[in-house]
Amino acid sequence: MAVVGIVLALPAGGAGDARPAAVGAGLILPPTPQGGGLDAVQCWAVGECLAVGGSAKGVLVDRLSGTRWSIVPAPNPVGRGGATPTLIGLSCIGSRWCLAVGRNRCGGPLAERWNGHRWSLAKLDLGDLPMCGIVDGIGDVSCASRSFCMAVGGVGVAQWDGTAWLSPAGIESASHSLTAVSCPARDDCAGVGEDEYEDNSVGWWNGHVWRFNDQVAGDARFAPTLDDISCPSVRFCMAVGSTQASDGTAGSGEAVEWNGSRWGDTAYPSPLTGPVAVSCVSRTECTTVNAYSPGTRLTTTATSIATFNGRGWTTTASAFHADPTAISCPVTGWCMVVGLLLNPKTGSPLTPAAASVQ
Repeated sequence: MAVVGIVLALPAGGAGDARPAAVGAGLILPPTPQGGGLDAVQCWAVGECLAVGGSAKGVLVDRLSGTRWSIVPAPNPVGRGGATPTLIGLSCIGSRWCLAVGRNRCGGPLAERWNGHRWSLAKLDLGDLPMCGIVDGIGDVSCASRSFCMAVGGVGVAQWDGTAWLSPAGIESASHSLTAVSCPARDDCAGVGEDEYEDNSVGWWNGHVWRFNDQVAGDARFAPTLDDISCPSVRFCMAVGSTQASDGTAGSGEAVEWNGSRWGDTAYPSPLTGPVAVSCVSRTECTTVNAYSPGTRLTTTATSIATFNGRGWTTTASAFHADPTAISCPVTGWCMVVGLLLNPKTGSPLTPAAASVQ
């Protein structure tokens, strides 16, 4: 099957943003089994990225070198179970070391390492946690160095020490569930998720314990959800997500900013309703990728981009029918978006997709 990339356009920006608008070119990915998709991407330079996900055959890893994508062999875990192994989260320290996490064949945690040449399975030892039956295994990971990573998801919270996974790191309350994490330093990680009432929860790891704040971004809204977070430094993070209207339909997008001492709401532009991923180069440059239904056919998904310049957001919409999942911006003015190309008539998945944003 031929693989078709998606094309995204970046807006001119808000007031005070001098960067000109430019169009990112859709990139052709190598063929993969039908139903495959990419869930995470990490870039360490312009045109140098790794993306992970899954296909009908199991783990999927694609590598971008310049303008060409290629499939990188990666091991599938052995064992019983009806699930297809897949990688969901990815974090890289340069081009020669990455850690990817996901789900094994029986719905338990999976971790794999990249040494710049090949992928290998990473040892998993999570204490009393079972290796099967955990929903989504491990959903996200962030590494401050090769000897420190924090992972969140179905396993709760787990810490990588460079050679093996430690027992889940201390969490203040079992009522919190984290879905995304970003670690600018070994003793500083920020996470987003929800509390026992399904309201937004943001947490901060201080090197010893996670502490949470449930009174941000959504305590006065209906069904808020924070989906992703990016922290370029210990003094700045941006988390993005969406809300629902009181009738259960799509509401508005939301963004929450950490300024080094507290969390607070940041206005998010309308009418975009579904920011799914964010990547920040600095406190004055963040880029989100959004998925939303442009019409009444909920199976049809369009893609858009929003940029933050330190004061406000600027957005642009695209008519391309793609379901974005992740974004990575290694430098100012360039990002890579990955996701799943959808059939514009039925909304069913076709193939993995990727596009650069400039």
